[in-house]
Amino acid sequence: MQFARSEGSFVFVRDRNQEERIREALNDLHLAIQGLAVHPSVDWGQSIAAFARACSIFLRKTVIGDRNDRSTRLLDDEFCQKAGLGFDRLRSVLCERKTLIVTQLETGSGQLVLTKLDDNSLEPLSTQILPIGPQRLQISVEWPLPGMVGWVNQPTDENPWVLRMEELFESSTSSKLDCDNWLGQQLVLFDNRGITLKDVIRVTANSEGAHSAPVSGLSKVKGEEDKAMSRIVRDREIYILSRVNICGVRYSHAIVIETALYLYIELAQCISFEQPEDGWQVPLPCFIPNAVFSLEQEWLNFDGGFTLLLGGAGQEISHKIRAPKPK
Repeated sequence: MQFARSEGSFVFVRDRNQEERIREALNDLHLAIQGLAVHPSVDWGQSIAAFARACSIFLRKTVIGDRNDRSTRLLDDEFCQKAGLGFDRLRSVLCERKTLIVTQLETGSGQLVLTKLDDNSLEPLSTQILPIGPQRLQISVEWPLPGMVGWVNQPTDENPWVLRMEELFESSTSSKLDCDNWLGQQLVLFDNRGITLKDVIRVTANSEGAHSAPVSGLSKVKGEEDKAMSRIVRDREIYILSRVNICGVRYSHAIVIETALYLYIELAQCISFEQPEDGWQVPLPCFIPNAVFSLEQEWLNFDGGFTLLLGGAGQEISHKIRAPKPK
């Protein structure tokens, strides 16, 4: 018998078991909830973004898994079956929808003049003129979107728009989903592409929560070998969706927060997790934007723009975001 050679240390460390790691994730999120509760309301937008990043990490640990590997998620199939943990469906948008313009940017025709200079004298050697055709970007949504299903009337002090999990999930005791089917539910349609709940959580966790790689341009040189950029180009619709701002909050952040709060409550009630002294109460951000359905509305906007296309007849980019049709 031959033994394989080893390297490193023969000291070992005790790892936490699965239930301990789940409790740890719940504790981490509870501390983030407490931080949101005491954060000054003057910085509400920043605190919501920070809380969304904490929520994305919680979801990455529990249901997405490390590097999108489902075998590494804490809530594996065996645990969910033993705990009797099932998940509710997304709420359908049943009301009449209104088409709202998120952003509309336009430029006229022009030209770019490029002059090559002599390296020594800096005298012009040649000139090239590149025409720039008219450019236009328009992004619209069919309102309301999932996560804001009840936000259909002008909010008031007595009835504000509230960011809460009930806006995203149906509350029912029947027809529960397993984790994979829950995450795989179609959240929105971006033009003709379906974007799932998992897509939004994964991109938020990987680009903001667990990592901080810069994301701005959503195109790359054709044929260029760049795996990181290729992933961004592949997920370009999700990144555009995530930069849609609703009452100063990124749409992706709202979805991640509502999903994490839903899972926090469901999970804490099924694993004998000690209830915090303040119970399961969480601070619920409220919004009262003015003139929500007027042409002058400012509560719905896009944090981005477009790159000029040079040397051609111009470009027109148009995207539409909407909820799936009810089944």
